[in-house]
Amino acid sequence: STMTLNSLFRSSIAARGFEYIILDRHFTILDFSPQAIAFADRPEDLAIGGDIRSGFPELIGAESSLLALLQTQGDRFQLEGINKHNGSDCASIYINLYVTGLQEESPSSDRLLVLLENTTEQMLVQQKLVQRVNESSLLETAWEASQAYLDKIINSMADALLVTGADGTIKKFNPAATDLFGYDELELTNAPISLLSSEFQRLPQPHDPIALSDNDVFQNIEVSCTTKSGREIIVAFSCSMMQTEFDDRPDLVYLGKDITKRVQAEIKLQQAFEKERELSEMKSRLVATI
Repeated sequence: STMTLNSLFRSSIAARGFEYIILDRHFTILDFSPQAIAFADRPEDLAIGGDIRSGFPELIGAESSLLALLQTQGDRFQLEGINKHNGSDCASIYINLYVTGLQEESPSSDRLLVLLENTTEQMLVQQKLVQRVNESSLLETAWEASQAYLDKIINSMADALLVTGADGTIKKFNPAATDLFGYDELELTNAPISLLSSEFQRLPQPHDPIALSDNDVFQNIEVSCTTKSGREIIVAFSCSMMQTEFDDRPDLVYLGKDITKRVQAEIKLQQAFEKERELSEMKSRLVATI
């Protein structure tokens, strides 16, 4: 004979969003809720007297575990995230399936209660979240790769690179800068750029509206700098401004080349020209007096 759930139990199951199927120990269907048909592979697979495994082949191979539930109280068998394709409209849904021993009449029963939960919406949300995490991970990997590539370029540059905030604090630099000025990384990090020279004020500043509106790169501005050892050097700087997303005021990017030897050579050449001119003038005056 078939067995049905009492109306109170059936209402309680429905209120929690479950559909149900009742089986005997031979996995024959004794009763089911009307909407449980939507969970089977094909509607015709779910019928009184039919085998539950026809509509739910996921249970094939789990028979011994299901029969063990008839002798234990409180235990349950569960399968989560099952992807089902209903033959009526080929719609794809995700379900959770739970099986327990039905303990309505006695602690040891020969009836099994199958509860079915539609988790399609939750699974779709979870899939979207996983997709977003994966996309974010891919973007992060690409960003890290581009940063590593950019760092290689910066570190291989022969010219000294300095990046400061709008307040003149050094935020980034390359090995060429530490070599040129003689300071190590700890000494340059977050140090004021005035540590290297007081003449940086001659270069465009973030609060300068003309510099900001023109968005130009200022090139070959000669600045007298002092190394850590106290040696005076002349550095030709190119300066540009770089707007960031994290601050209303732009960062300043300095690219410097040591031109000390060139300037010294130019001074010596100019001195030689001056001396030659003075000698030429002296000769002219001597000739004029003879």
